[in-house]
Formats: sequence, structure tokens, C-alpha cells
Amino acid sequence: MVKARKYVVQTHFMGIPKRDDFELVEYGLPPIIDGEFLVKAECISVDPYMRAYNAFTPVPYDQFGFQIGLVQESKNSKYPVGSRVVSHKGWCDYAILSNSQEATEITYKMPDLKGLPMELLK
Repeated sequence: MVKARKYVVQTHFMGIPKRDDFELVEYGLPPIIDGEFLVKAECISVDPYMRAYNAFTPVPYDQFGFQIGLVQESKNSKYPVGSRVVSHKGWCDYAILSNSQEATEITYKMPDLKGLPMELLK
């Protein structure tokens, strides 16, 4: 079982977000099933829009946001191990993804960077 961690918002931000506004929660991920793939986050977005949505989202909630991740395990031929994806899985280090077409679940396969370093994305 993969141990994952995620940031859960506990308090609506007042001014600059503080560490106390979040709780870091550890949890176990189930084994992946057909059509799913396990992704390890490499880059996570921290964007101004998060502040606007924070005020209207009931706490506690998982901190949302985009992330770029590397496929670690796959039972989905469209997303083989080693491919990179963009998803909206938020501030977590591991996530299980699938081919869902729900707006917050859509996953995009990243194009080949043709040797450019990943640091250009940060």
C-alpha cells in the first residue's frame, strides 16, 4: 500500500496563508484497478485564484490545485509508467487517476519536452 500525504485546509485564510491554516494528513491508497494509474507529484501549483475560492469553500477541504506528476504504476495503456501528466489533484504527493471526464478530474498527458529540463516548468 502506498502512503500518501495531502494538505487539508482547516481555516479560511486571513491575510497570508499560514502553516496553521492547514493540516498535513497521511493516508493509505488502495491498489490501482484496471483503467487507473498511480502518479507521484513533481510540481504543485500555488495560484492567486485559490484565495478567492478559499473564502467560499466550507472547511475542512483538500487543498485544490494543478499538479504535474510522474506515472509510477499503471493499468491504463494511455498512461504508461514514466509518462508525465497534468491533473487537478491538489496538494498531495501521490494520487490515483483514471480516464474520468469530470472537470476537476480531467488528466492531460504532457508533451515530450525533447530534452528540456523539468526545471523550466517550475
